[in-house]
Amino acid sequence: MLMSLGFAYSGVKSAVGTSGGGFCLMTEGLSLAGQAELPVVVMLGQRTGPSTGLPTYTAQGDLHFILNAGQGEFSRFIVAPGDAEEAYYWSSVALNMAWKYQIPAFILSIKQSAKAFIVSISVPRAT
Repeated sequence: MLMSLGFAYSGVKSAVGTSGGGFCLMTEGLSLAGQAELPVVVMLGQRTGPSTGLPTYTAQGDLHFILNAGQGEFSRFIVAPGDAEEAYYWSSVALNMAWKYQIPAFILSIKQSAKAFIVSISVPRAT
């Protein structure tokens, strides 16, 4: 998170990917982004359970945590795409919104859509 904020401070667009407990460790950096008005995009893979969660199951429980994460109040942009096509579209929108308004943006995914998104961007296209 802090490296991404350093990129943002120098004018470079970047994103951070994490899941469950990893995001919990990033909340201090998130607070810095909110206070310093630094744009950052976080792709959060939601998992069930406490601590590191269960990677073989899916959940949508991190939305409440995302809404309240960090110290103090600051604006944030949150999307939860339902499939790979929506994830592709909303990733671009989240990056643009973060930079336009200088706020943190979040893309929430669940296991099934995250796997489909990764497969869709890694499959070579026929020419």
